[in-house]
Amino acid sequence: MERKVLFIFFVFIFGICFGQSPTDYGPYDVGCRMRTIERPSDTDTSTRVMNIYIWYPADPIYFYWVDEVKAYWNERPMQGDTARPVLFFSHGGCGSPLASIYFTSFLPSWGFIVISTMHPGSMYGDTNCLDSAALHDTWLNRPGDIEFTRRYFIDLAAESTGLFGVLDTTRMGMSGHSFGARTTYAMLNRTDYFTCGLAFSGNYIDRWGSGMYCMDDVRGIHQPIMIQNGTYDYGLPPSYAQEIYDTLDSPKYWVEIHRVGHFQWADTCDPALDPQCGVDSLLDYAQAHYEILKYAVPFLMHYLMGDDRFDSYLYDTTDTFVTLTYDIATKIDEVPAERDISVNIIPNPFNSSCEITVSGGRGLASQTLTNIKVYDIMGNLIATLCSADGSASLVPLVKGDRNRASAKVSVGSWTNEQSVSGASRGFVWTPDKSVSSGIYFVGVKTNDGQKITKRMLYLK
Repeated sequence: MERKVLFIFFVFIFGICFGQSPTDYGPYDVGCRMRTIERPSDTDTSTRVMNIYIWYPADPIYFYWVDEVKAYWNERPMQGDTARPVLFFSHGGCGSPLASIYFTSFLPSWGFIVISTMHPGSMYGDTNCLDSAALHDTWLNRPGDIEFTRRYFIDLAAESTGLFGVLDTTRMGMSGHSFGARTTYAMLNRTDYFTCGLAFSGNYIDRWGSGMYCMDDVRGIHQPIMIQNGTYDYGLPPSYAQEIYDTLDSPKYWVEIHRVGHFQWADTCDPALDPQCGVDSLLDYAQAHYEILKYAVPFLMHYLMGDDRFDSYLYDTTDTFVTLTYDIATKIDEVPAERDISVNIIPNPFNSSCEITVSGGRGLASQTLTNIKVYDIMGNLIATLCSADGSASLVPLVKGDRNRASAKVSVGSWTNEQSVSGASRGFVWTPDKSVSSGIYFVGVKTNDGQKITKRMLYLK
């Protein structure tokens, strides 16, 4: 154990001195668990049995490594009060939740929780997984699979103080490969739960004749999205990728990787599904995965985690293996690199009231707080501390001033206090009797794009 601590310390110091790239393994160990859930089919009377895999930042105590999932199996989650962003992953047709482990097991090393959903009838080994009728049936069921999985884990988070108590339901992203990328388009358009999307090699038409057409979903996407495809990609040829990119609203990114085929977003390739498997002219899987992560990780860090350390990769067009196209309202490097805001909750857990303080260093007093809101574990809005219209800025109030602002809301009492320097803003929340015990999230946004979420536990 002492060696492990020394090793982690060395890696940490090395990273500070020499920097890290998004393709380096992050600061956390990774654990993995599996849950089996059932839901009724949306198309018939059958029951859909789904094995769901969850990768998460871990604090190993047994060190039981399972190479098949590239993680410590059933290990203890990393503890603390930090609410972690969640990324859902949808596998392709004739795929599995374990089809892209290079991706799903890697992200938690940077602090994400990844939930990979199984889609029955669209699994590798299913005899009819490429039959047009089977594909159409799974297309109709896939959004329900994701939504049922999402609600299942939110409910689980409300009941648990361990792994599932650190899910940040205000920062949830959607991703997928191939058919899973189409599922990503659908979920981004049809729900408001997901803050961004990452679509790997997902076309809007079906080459197997099942009559699926999801361009309407593409047109309806308003969240930040990155699409990736390859120059040898039959799943999303360059001409179709161009059409999808042109249709999307900004902010949007298109990463086209040279000499890459459809299945290089998975761990392996089946020649029965892709005749290009093993072709010498393609990049090898290690190099392809390097390029995929090089752009996917910065995108998710910025738009899902709110961390800008790798933003430079999102507009670097010098990579000879990649053609990067992007359209964003403001160039990312114009956003301040230093995060100015932090949120503190004292006490936490609490049983009657708690003090929530938004504080920061230089510049906080002149920034506009777009909003400060409290959500329950289901993502329902519980209270709004601040909802600026773009004209209101922070006006310092002397802490303890008799004339300080105070407001009553239906879920409790808020008392607004701000330091004389303008570097912090404090609120005391006293939930009323209608608010039940449970996990809640405080979400803070500023007008310069900074976002931060903090978890708190209310115990009556």
